[in-house]
Amino acid sequence: MRQLTISLDPIPESPGMRSATEQAHEQAAAGAAWLDRHEPGWAHRIDLTELDMAQADRCVGAQAHRPRGGVVDPFDYARFFEDHRLSPARQLSLGFLSSDPVGYHHLQQAWETIILERRRSSSPEVAAEISLFPARRRDMFGWLPWRS
Repeated sequence: MRQLTISLDPIPESPGMRSATEQAHEQAAAGAAWLDRHEPGWAHRIDLTELDMAQADRCVGAQAHRPRGGVVDPFDYARFFEDHRLSPARQLSLGFLSSDPVGYHHLQQAWETIILERRRSSSPEVAAEISLFPARRRDMFGWLPWRS
């Protein structure tokens, strides 16, 4: 009788294949460059304590489109993409959308990194604010904030 062995080890990535984290960072970098052209000053309008790429009213697109300190409107996201005529495929390529729930975790980390880098490079005073920002990680049930 033959025994069936199941391995729970992750499947190794093929050479030349990008990891999900690398892909998310490339997409978010493309999205950041796009925002620089279409929404100047966007990085300073993002409230990192509220940023949640899996939530339409708290994602980068929605926050970049509303005035700094503006009232949260659940339709900001839809208005942003409608005003800029971005198709869902283009939203995916710019890191505003993910095709799967786990992808939002990678996008969240990528956008946080890019926003913090932009703020750090634009103002020394912001570096102090950045060090106080709590890191966020995602588990299977949603975003769970924790302090490092």
